[in-house]
Amino acid sequence: MIDYLVDDNFDIVLPLQKVTSASDLLFQQVKLLLNTWQGEFPYDVRMGIGYEQKILGLQSVDVTEIEIEYFKKISVLQFFKSMNNFSVSLNANRELLISFSVTSTENQIEIFNQVV
Repeated sequence: MIDYLVDDNFDIVLPLQKVTSASDLLFQQVKLLLNTWQGEFPYDVRMGIGYEQKILGLQSVDVTEIEIEYFKKISVLQFFKSMNNFSVSLNANRELLISFSVTSTENQIEIFNQVV
């Protein structure tokens, strides 16, 4: 299988460029996972983060449960080494801010910040 480099909108970068490093592949997979709601992809309803099932619409949100949900989905990705600095907060608009870093097997680190 060949993985091609995509931009932040998940459009293929032209001219075609193969993803050559394990870190780039891992970080691209994490970004795709974070932008997919569980149940949204019809061919595999397990893919994605369980935003509706585990995070949104709950009376109280347990930070540990959110971290477990993210870790469970991200830790199975190829070239994953660790996930650190996980934090959850609410902004003034009552949007959930989730931040964490992922380390690849090549010891490259990328920080992810997400508004849910």
